[in-house]
Amino acid sequence: MRSSGDRVSTQFHTIGRSLVLLEIGTPLRALDQGMSKPILFELEGPDGPAHWVVKPRSLDRRGGDGLVCEVAAADIAVALGLRVPAMGMLEFPSVPLEVETSELGHRVAEVYRRDAGGTAFCSRFIEGGVHAVRGMFDDLRSVPLEMQEDAVRLFALDVLLRHYDRRPGNPNLLVHEDRLVVIDHGHAFHGIEQVTEEGLSKFADTDQDQAALADHVCASVAARDRYEHVFDDVLARVRALDDTTLDRLASAWPDALDRSPDGTPSGMRSSVVAALRARRDAFPSLLRSVRAAL
Repeated sequence: MRSSGDRVSTQFHTIGRSLVLLEIGTPLRALDQGMSKPILFELEGPDGPAHWVVKPRSLDRRGGDGLVCEVAAADIAVALGLRVPAMGMLEFPSVPLEVETSELGHRVAEVYRRDAGGTAFCSRFIEGGVHAVRGMFDDLRSVPLEMQEDAVRLFALDVLLRHYDRRPGNPNLLVHEDRLVVIDHGHAFHGIEQVTEEGLSKFADTDQDQAALADHVCASVAARDRYEHVFDDVLARVRALDDTTLDRLASAWPDALDRSPDGTPSGMRSSVVAALRARRDAFPSLLRSVRAAL
């Protein structure tokens, strides 16, 4: 029998762990959290059946590019000391399966049709995880110290990844056993796929970082003076993400997720690595400027 500690460990991602290969199973319900509205499935994996949040390419607001961002951001989050759900991949049947006649069935049938033969990104459903609520950091006397430090690490992570999507009304964050669990990174690396009229990536334009990140769900915690030791640790962890380390991480990001709709390589993986190198080198000054605006 698997111990409770083993169950917890398999729920979370660790660096160096490949994405779990999953087999199609039973759709359970559509999830309302976030903008992509993924679907919760029971899927079969190496450890038996489990619940997974399935994000098909057809539901990705970035046309599939967000799936690479999910994997890359999860690795960096773990490198910075945060918890992230385990990740997996699901290949949809090339011939759409039959579904029940219901609202959920209609939604799943549309995904099966649009993503037939394609690959979806899957995130382990965290049993016992509770979605963060607005105002949870207003009174830190009720927030465990480790969770406060997680909040600081998360704020720093989203500065590094230029992730503007984690706001009080849409925190993309779970609470599990007095720790934060970070979910939904599909909009990390804001602007990376957009190009200006001059042919430059909008990712390099950091003018809006301060205003956008001032509304971060963890900004009120990061603004306090008591967490310098946490910021120092994050800075050291970011420095440790040298080019060799980033290349090693990227080599494990699945080719199947780095695809354009027509099946050709999208180049998003190499774009993300280049963005991480640039952001890593600028991170100390970026973090100072964003913190000064809190």
